[in-house]
Amino acid sequence: MELFVVLTLVKLTESGTMRNTLYRTVTAAPGSTRAGMFVWAMKQAPEHMQGATVEFFSVEPNLLTTLACASTSGAVSS
Repeated sequence: MELFVVLTLVKLTESGTMRNTLYRTVTAAPGSTRAGMFVWAMKQAPEHMQGATVEFFSVEPNLLTTLACASTSGAVSS
């Protein structure tokens, strides 16, 4: 199943606050878990963001439902 993963990290530095958002589609193996996807996403973070605080995390199927497509005017299929 293809998933859409979003992870936003925040890190305080001497010069201010750094934010980094990762967003990717990932094909998950059968039996994959949300926790496993979180660990995977954290490992994708740039080295300078290691030790940062998680501000946002989301993983969900990369699929629009028929109802969502029908109710959205001007939707584009890719």
